[in-house]
Amino acid sequence: VTMRKLGSAGLVKAVNIAREMFPNSLSHDKFWVRFKCLTKLNIDENLDVKEQVSIILNEQFKDKLPSSGCHDCFYRVGATKVFFKPGQLELIESRRATRKQKAATIINNRAKAYRKKKDFQTLKRGAILVQALARRNKEQTELKKKKGFILAIQCAIRLARARRTLQKKKEDRAATIIQNSQRSRIARKEYTRYKNAADMLLRAMKRKLNRDKFDAALAVVVERARMDERRKKLLSKLANIEKDDILKECEV
Repeated sequence: VTMRKLGSAGLVKAVNIAREMFPNSLSHDKFWVRFKCLTKLNIDENLDVKEQVSIILNEQFKDKLPSSGCHDCFYRVGATKVFFKPGQLELIESRRATRKQKAATIINNRAKAYRKKKDFQTLKRGAILVQALARRNKEQTELKKKKGFILAIQCAIRLARARRTLQKKKEDRAATIIQNSQRSRIARKEYTRYKNAADMLLRAMKRKLNRDKFDAALAVVVERARMDERRKKLLSKLANIEKDDILKECEV
């Protein structure tokens, strides 16, 4: 009964015509999630989903825009769904697949480049390590050779120095013996000379001492003689002085 009413109202026919003209459809949310990767525009996330879907569709079909300037010949944007004419959804899907394939190719190329870069870095580090080990071994070998040469030169220098030192010690010992004999001879001469000088000084001091003693004794004798002479003069003077003079002198 319901189908008859719908058929009599022409609704079933309208649905069939719509299915024939727009056989493919997607909801706004599914379309946005599925095909937002196709747009190059910076679409505001705060816009309504229907507006976002319209922007994407206008961008995708702008190269196929008819002379009338309307996109209705390719799709229709409904309240909750987008309806496509035959072949239009497949076109967008092919573009999406192409974009995905390009993105996958770019990702794959970048992954390969990253892997090759990592492999190159690993090989480079290995090569650097091998080169460092080879250089270290080479430098160690050269260092050992140089060290051997240096040790040989040092041993030769030390041997020559030891020989010179021994020869010098021998010469110094002979010179020391000669110097000691010479010094002992000079010392004996000096001792003899000093001894003779000391004997001369001792004899001179003894002569001077004897002379001083003689002079002191002579001075004592002279002084005694003077004292005796004065005493004699006083005695003679006292004998000649009269008694009165003595008294006067005493009074004075």
